[in-house]
Amino acid sequence: MWDVAFSEELGKIASEVYSQNGVIGAVCHGTCGLLPVKVQPGSGESILKGTKVTSFTNAEEEEALGEKAWEIMNFKLETKLGEMGAEFVAGANWSCNVVSDKRVVTGQNPQSATLCGEKIIEALKAH
Repeated sequence: MWDVAFSEELGKIASEVYSQNGVIGAVCHGTCGLLPVKVQPGSGESILKGTKVTSFTNAEEEEALGEKAWEIMNFKLETKLGEMGAEFVAGANWSCNVVSDKRVVTGQNPQSATLCGEKIIEALKAH
């Protein structure tokens, strides 16, 4: 949340992969790594625009960290993804929830990691 979300280098690498028909995936807070990723390297169009995704939700953050959640976390990931144009798909707190859309595979929380990995493999085989 403090590094990969703002990494131009990560964004460039992932944009290259995605622009070459690659699959991009992330789980939980790792989904913040999608924030700098573009449809084409150097373009202004985020891969998030119009893409269904999930991540650790604001509700899970508040349940885990209580009243101090937003003093501890530097931004609300669920909210930021929506601001970037993503269609956020939340599952119940702490449930396995994986979303695969437009070669972007995301998992909501650690409970989603295995299924997210399986869906990434399926997407790679399909492309």
